[in-house]
Amino acid sequence: MKEYKFSNKLKLLTYIVAPILIGGFGYIGFIPFLKDYGLTGKLFLLGLSFILIFAAIMSIIEAVKTKLVIKDKQFIKTRIFSIRILRFDEIKGFRIDENYTYLIPNNDKKAIIVTKYFSDTYELRNFLTSNFKDLDKADKKKEVKNLLTNKKYGRNKNEIITQIEEIQKITRPLNWIALVLALALWFYPKFYELLTILNIVIPIIALGIIVKSKGLVHVLSDDDSPHPTLNSALSMPPLVLLIRAITDYDIFSYLNVWLPIIILTSGIMYLLIKYSEDEFKGESKTEKLIIYPFYSIAIGIFMFALVIQLNCTFDNRPYETYESSIISKKISESKNSKTYKINIADWNGKGKKTEVRVTRNQYSKLKENDKIEIILRPGLFDIPWYHIRIN
Repeated sequence: MKEYKFSNKLKLLTYIVAPILIGGFGYIGFIPFLKDYGLTGKLFLLGLSFILIFAAIMSIIEAVKTKLVIKDKQFIKTRIFSIRILRFDEIKGFRIDENYTYLIPNNDKKAIIVTKYFSDTYELRNFLTSNFKDLDKADKKKEVKNLLTNKKYGRNKNEIITQIEEIQKITRPLNWIALVLALALWFYPKFYELLTILNIVIPIIALGIIVKSKGLVHVLSDDDSPHPTLNSALSMPPLVLLIRAITDYDIFSYLNVWLPIIILTSGIMYLLIKYSEDEFKGESKTEKLIIYPFYSIAIGIFMFALVIQLNCTFDNRPYETYESSIISKKISESKNSKTYKINIADWNGKGKKTEVRVTRNQYSKLKENDKIEIILRPGLFDIPWYHIRIN
């Protein structure tokens, strides 16, 4: 018999932290007796205190009671309120990720999940490797076999390998170029218009390569996948473009934004489904239901960033000027940055003050009741946007 429990370090940490939390949660329940919070307030704080104390006590019991036992050709996992058993002959195989080891049954039983915080998990994983099927490796072998026998990528194995090597000469540098250009636009946007165009072009080129490769190049892929991937080229530029679109431009009306995004997203989804159908074949119904919305949302985000950036960055059309005054100022702080904002009086006929982002220098110069000008621009795609001009 072999038994696995939470490591002594984790138990010790739980024994130290849990009592401190229990004391703090107990104080929450004591607060209503120090000050009159009314009946509802007292009941809420007492109930909250009880729930939090109960959870802390359960964490201590869980740390002591949870264990995995291997005996009589069975895995037995015991927790506070449950016992799960899998016989060796019921196990299809195992999977391992950064945090957990999964014992996958070949029937309707639920998998047994073992956390990495158990002691001797390396020993457990060695035992599983010696006695059961590594489903991750099996899936990888199957993926490699399917790739190297797929006639649409070549007449034989050697031709397919040659094609993969040739296309990796394009995908690898393109991923690095995309990363560099995205970081340049984010941290050093001196050549803003040029960097914007390049960060738009790179994902479009990547999508073109994926479509042309007929599924050989994947949109998303694991590091050890046999398929070349354009993860960075398809993720980094759109992400930075989105951040720039949100932080650099104030859109007056989004009415004309959604139609081009829907059309462009639908067109790209059609091409991907047609030429990269393998990426839309989930192993389960749940995966299949998730894949389509995931790709649609991801592409839609890129299209949003693309439309806003082109609409505002390259808008040289005649604009209108409005006068307004500053009502108030404020600074919004996050963990790593500060955003400077001003509230200005109505200038667009809606009778509402408008919150506008400004630079740090503008914020320091402006005062309440100062007069400013609002520049309302029509937008390259008739998506109006605005910015302020200090008199």
